[in-house]
Amino acid sequence: MRDEQVNNAGRCLMDLARLCSLSCDRVTVHHSSASVQQNFQA
Repeated sequence: MRDEQVNNAGRCLMDLARLCSLSCDRVTVHHSSASVQQNFQA
């Protein structure tokens, strides 16, 4: 029982880490594209 709970907690942490990295990638991509547009405007 305890091992199962530990495995489930580990899985949740992995999913959270994956979501965080995905959102971070989106934010960096958005910022980089925005800076590129600013460079074109300038």
